[in-house]
Amino acid sequence: MAVNKTLDNIGWIDRPALLGGTPHITREWPPFNSIGADEQREVLDVLESGVLSAFHASPGEPFLGGPKVRSLEQAWTSRFKVKHAVSMNSATSALFAAVAACKVGPGDEVITHPYAAPSAVSAILGNGAIPIFADIDPHTQNLDPESVAQRITPLTKAILTVHVAGLPTHMKPLQEMASRQKLRVIEDTAQSAAATCHGKLAGTVGDIGVFSLNSRKIIQSGEGGIAVTNDDDLALRLQLIRNHGEQLIPTLETEHDLNLIGFNFRMTELEAAVAVRQLEKLDELNGWNIRLANHLTRRIEQEFDCLAPPQVPDGFTHVYYNYPLRFDADTAGMSLDLFAEAVQAEGVPLNAKQVNMLYRLPLFQRRSAQGDSGYPFGKAWYRGDAKYQDGICPQAEALAQRLMTLDTVIRKPNSIDDMDRVIESFAKVLLFKEELVAWDADGRPDPKPFLKKTVSKPAPSKSKPSPVDSPQLDSVSPLSIEKIPVELNESELMGPEEDENQPDAESTVRIAMGTQSTDGASALAPVAEVLLERPDVELHIAVAGSAIPIFRQRFRTDLREMMPGTNVYKPYDEHVDAWLGELQPDIVLTALTGSHTWLDYALQRAAKERGIKTTAVLDAWTDYSGRLQNEDGEPFQYLPAKYGMPDFTTALEHAELGVPKANLQLVGHPLHTDLKRFIPRWREMRERIRGWIEVGRDVDVIVFISEPLTQAVESGAIPSPGYDEFDALNTVAVALAQIYRKRKCILAVTEYRHERTFGDRLHGGELGGVRVVDVTDSEPSTLDWILGADVVVGMSSPLLVHSACAGIHTLVVQPNLLREHDRNPLTRRGLLPNLETTNDVIDELKRHSDPDKRRLAAIRKEFRWNQDAAKKAAAMVVEHGKPEDG
Repeated sequence: MAVNKTLDNIGWIDRPALLGGTPHITREWPPFNSIGADEQREVLDVLESGVLSAFHASPGEPFLGGPKVRSLEQAWTSRFKVKHAVSMNSATSALFAAVAACKVGPGDEVITHPYAAPSAVSAILGNGAIPIFADIDPHTQNLDPESVAQRITPLTKAILTVHVAGLPTHMKPLQEMASRQKLRVIEDTAQSAAATCHGKLAGTVGDIGVFSLNSRKIIQSGEGGIAVTNDDDLALRLQLIRNHGEQLIPTLETEHDLNLIGFNFRMTELEAAVAVRQLEKLDELNGWNIRLANHLTRRIEQEFDCLAPPQVPDGFTHVYYNYPLRFDADTAGMSLDLFAEAVQAEGVPLNAKQVNMLYRLPLFQRRSAQGDSGYPFGKAWYRGDAKYQDGICPQAEALAQRLMTLDTVIRKPNSIDDMDRVIESFAKVLLFKEELVAWDADGRPDPKPFLKKTVSKPAPSKSKPSPVDSPQLDSVSPLSIEKIPVELNESELMGPEEDENQPDAESTVRIAMGTQSTDGASALAPVAEVLLERPDVELHIAVAGSAIPIFRQRFRTDLREMMPGTNVYKPYDEHVDAWLGELQPDIVLTALTGSHTWLDYALQRAAKERGIKTTAVLDAWTDYSGRLQNEDGEPFQYLPAKYGMPDFTTALEHAELGVPKANLQLVGHPLHTDLKRFIPRWREMRERIRGWIEVGRDVDVIVFISEPLTQAVESGAIPSPGYDEFDALNTVAVALAQIYRKRKCILAVTEYRHERTFGDRLHGGELGGVRVVDVTDSEPSTLDWILGADVVVGMSSPLLVHSACAGIHTLVVQPNLLREHDRNPLTRRGLLPNLETTNDVIDELKRHSDPDKRRLAAIRKEFRWNQDAAKKAAAMVVEHGKPEDG
């Protein structure tokens, strides 16, 4: 087991939580919720119509339900490529109806799974039939065809197979067996919607497939079920059973045997309205599960001998309703119960030994499903010999002693980073297995306070070149950089006086500027404009990635557009080295600091190795601790010798991380320069943007600024599962719909042009009942929209600081964003509240007419360095780039 390898990046490990240590995962896992604005809008349509259910148990079109029900059934047949889909109020009802539609009744036997949900056996027993339990394939948890074959008797009428945990049963041998024996096959697909077996969708291979829309399923409508079939006769029977069909049968001109009892299994229009939108999300949500599960599987296979992840046979797709794990106690050196308890204490919601054989239920042991009548097992109804004692399914019973599951852990909004934390929790428990076993055997005494272990870390590389002028940082743990106490005042961070920064045309400073990110381009572009106007500067610009179009639109000067090379870890190094060799600049200027693989970092590395001076202008207010290390988690040796700080608090944070005071200079955030030039024209801006969207002065304009961090969250770069820009936008829209009932408002949404997040999810200009306008590509710029807005709303965008500094009512909405990863200084420093719920937004919007003047004053004071920021940053670069004797 590669326990130490797993924990290499953590440094020293506190004792297990069971022994009194700190849990590895201390936050609450966010709840899975796939309901959004689409579903809300559909439900509102139903409520406004006043028709919550359109079924009638009489001849005519209403016998098949209302428009939402029929729309859902049509969408289901299209998605699953089946002839008929019949919606019901639950999957349990659908299973009951499926068994009844197959003409299964008292005295018949139905072979089924030994430990799936009890709905399968209740559907069989409810029709008076006898469940016969076949054993499983321990590798897949699904029915073993050979065991099924051994259970077939002259009384067998059907096979009800359950596709467990998201993996389909091997249907081909079951179908062949059923065909030979003239048996019906029913598929319980509640956990495996859209899973496939050799190209065929689970639920569409047998005679009837049943899907669940229960609230715990991947897609849901609260409650609900769908039965699908390609058989016209079965479809008719399902429809009759659903809706008191015995009343309709006399009116049907048919020779079919339709002696059956109908029930009220009807789905409401509200449930169907939710389900039809949920179906659109099925592939997206399954894809999320699959991505997280695949990451878990790769790491478990590489790092743990005692854990076996789910096995997916060739030709199958697994959609991971949950993530089952098999545990080998002998290899682990500890019991499953102790391992699971210790992992749970570390903050992982791991379920162990939850499997219970259905045949151990009292109704099977007493052989009476209704009162004391003995029904349906008594000789009056049943002539067979069903067995329900221990040992009839040995593979299932053995697996139950080894099986653990991770349920909603592998669902949205959790991330790859969360999966790594789960793996680290496993490793932590196994690292302390001897102490845990001894503690358990000793009667579980109170924990000792001193127990801890140090994980060996790789020795620092000695091949790194010495820095020319970079600050030296103390060696610290890469996941938890310890801050050191620092005394710092603003006077120590001031650059030269204004008259000392006057351009000197006789002494030219050659500057190589480069950046890759959107934030970097936004910060450096205003600085570039100032530098291009100075007679003492020769500026050369290199850009990559999303910075390319931003600089193209803004500058007519030549740009060096860098394309990544073949080295995935340092893709720009070769190009950058050649460029600097050609230019021989006096100084290099970038936006970001640190050691990542972007162009900015490549420039810092190459400049230091060539002895060229380096500077950086910080592009965002964020936690920079992770950027002050190299790829191995060691202190980065190529840090810029001069940092342009946006404010004093950020400067203090850097000093606490070990950056020398001499390397820090207050310049403000250059992006504010762009905003500042337009502030005197705000009245003109208000009229301009209202004219652009053709609304009157009585309409309030709410501008929502997107910060597309979802991709970074999904990739694990920002470990903040649950953070989703669209959730934030929807929260704002719902609040606006409530507070503006008697007034008009427009929600204008602006995104990064090259990292679009919302796309067609805005649905034709309406969200949550509020008119939405996507203004990303509009003629007015983002800054125009901010200056013309009544309220500016956003997440982590630096633009929010500028709107607040300009005196505009600014709201920060960041639902589910972990505070330690909040990049917005307004909320990180308590200058503005972080809003997470609709009610939070409503409360703040009610302050619209009278915003807190003291709050805005505090923001302006904190960020007063934004004034003339681009000019100050340019002066800092030129001053540092001058020759030593200049």
